Amino acid sequence: MAANDGLDEAREFWTKYGVSTSVQDALTHKFLTTGSIEATDGYSEPVSVTSGSFDGTPATIATFADGSISVTAAEGPTDSTPGTVATQSASVTGCDAVSGNSARMRYSGCRVVGDNGIYRIGFKVTYETYFGAANAEIKGAGSATAKSGTGSITDPVRDLYRTKSTRTTKAAVKYRSDYKAWSNQHQTDVYLGFWLTYNGVRSVTTS
Repeated sequence: MAANDGLDEAREFWTKYGVSTSVQDALTHKFLTTGSIEATDGYSEPVSVTSGSFDGTPATIATFADGSISVTAAEGPTDSTPGTVATQSASVTGCDAVSGNSARMRYSGCRVVGDNGIYRIGFKVTYETYFGAANAEIKGAGSATAKSGTGSITDPVRDLYRTKSTRTTKAAVKYRSDYKAWSNQHQTDVYLGFWLTYNGVRSVTTS
């Protein structure tokens, strides 16, 4: 594919996560033709999900049927993989951890990010977990950013903010941006959400 097709950053991202040159060429053609790939279309389900790293932060890597990938990560306790419970003895990457007392731990300014090579969206979140108890809480969120080398993307706006968790409802914060591909003006909504269960299980979603 042409070197000036605007997808240099995307190819660098795909190479970093092991996408073959032939698949990259197919993704490039698909994106330039339709303005979308499965990692960005908002409705395709991944065919595999593995653990990896994003700039030193434990991450979840979702691979789709067309070979595109979506990487999500949230800074926090490093002895917990994404989607598992944080323990009191955990070390923390990228954000501050302060123990309020023997039962409470606050994680401040933790980066949450989603990247698929076409665009990246992120924000920072502060949350608390309670050891031996329930009702983990989100205490704040902000510093949201979005960028793309393949189209225009608006500044993220908060789409959902639920601070308290219960046994049946997760605490959550979600941001949304609007993306338009330069190649053919295809538009899509971009989402990134951070979810926290009552006992401190955290996860990140892009829908």
